[in-house]
Amino acid sequence: MQRKHFNIEIMERLKEVLAVVNDKGGVGKSTTAHNLACGLIKLNPDMRVLIVDLDAQVANVSLLCGWRDRQDKHGTMYEALVDKTAMPVYQVSIDKQDYHGNLFIAPSSEDMLNVEPFLLRELNPLKVLCKLFALPVVLPEDKGGKQSVIEAFDYIIIDCPPAMNLVTKNAMSVATGIIIPMQLEALPTFGSSSVIHWAKEVRNEINPNLELRGLLKVMVDKRTKASVGFSKHIDEEYGRYVFKTEIPRRTKIVEAQAMMQDIFTYAPDCDAAKSYEAFAKEIVDTFKNQ
Repeated sequence: MQRKHFNIEIMERLKEVLAVVNDKGGVGKSTTAHNLACGLIKLNPDMRVLIVDLDAQVANVSLLCGWRDRQDKHGTMYEALVDKTAMPVYQVSIDKQDYHGNLFIAPSSEDMLNVEPFLLRELNPLKVLCKLFALPVVLPEDKGGKQSVIEAFDYIIIDCPPAMNLVTKNAMSVATGIIIPMQLEALPTFGSSSVIHWAKEVRNEINPNLELRGLLKVMVDKRTKASVGFSKHIDEEYGRYVFKTEIPRRTKIVEAQAMMQDIFTYAPDCDAAKSYEAFAKEIVDTFKNQ
């Protein structure tokens, strides 16, 4: 296929930069980012994946990746964005969770709530993250040592804050695609239009290669009329932009998060794990077929 380029030089290894976006919290955004990253590695253990956590609310993905327990903390995305320094990239290593040394996290913190005034001081406040992607990061020697972010990874997954703000626009400015997790309820469903509107603005003004990769139905409960009705509405409204995979509403997903584990580690045989693996495969396959 013809490789897509974004507005900084893309290296041969990198396939996609996927921003997971929704302007509401509690709709499965961080869960999607985490399990997609883990699912990509499950599909191919040689796949190197970076999660960039830009969500200040509890920094869910960072916690799930063991950030809270690390002893070698030396900064978060807040410091990188404010000081324009290299992104803090850590190899995820958690007991009983095997990522083959290929899952990495650029963590967030509650300080991200205060980052926007610093971005506004920049000549181009929407390209700060883009510039950071070109800076070198230090990886373990067996993972290539010192490389730029865009040289070092196969996939980069960005967990955006639940707001259409400067931080989210920075993510869209560097992304090749947007994933919108859609909880099948009224407000989250109707809120997708604002995300798509912002994405079109960023595409027209900053990043012409940004694409809507698709809407992912999450917390699906086919036993309820509301879930079935909103699912039909999404299909009719967005058609080909809706992923075929659906993520069911399951207590195993909530339990996995409570145990600070991905769904593949916590309940590898449950239908939710199979759904997330199918979603990761759909991401890989649809990229190949573009």
